Amino acid sequence: MSQSLHALLESLPEEERFILTLHYLKGIPSNKIAETLGVNQKSVDSVIAAGKSRILARSEEHTSELQSHSFISYAVFCLK
Repeated sequence: MSQSLHALLESLPEEERFILTLHYLKGIPSNKIAETLGVNQKSVDSVIAAGKSRILARSEEHTSELQSHSFISYAVFCLK
């Protein structure tokens, strides 16, 4: 994983980083994340969407490495 991608992910609020990691890295569906955290699925889906949007917005400021939502899945997967 590139340093710029790592920096982008680390710049996210802890909750977003945690949920994105569970969803993309661990492959846990949002409904299971919601159940585990004791929140509704819509809240988890909103956090996932906000995190992806924040990464894309920041990536445009810092690098052209991330260009699509599909790359976000790959990028988070690379956190292993």
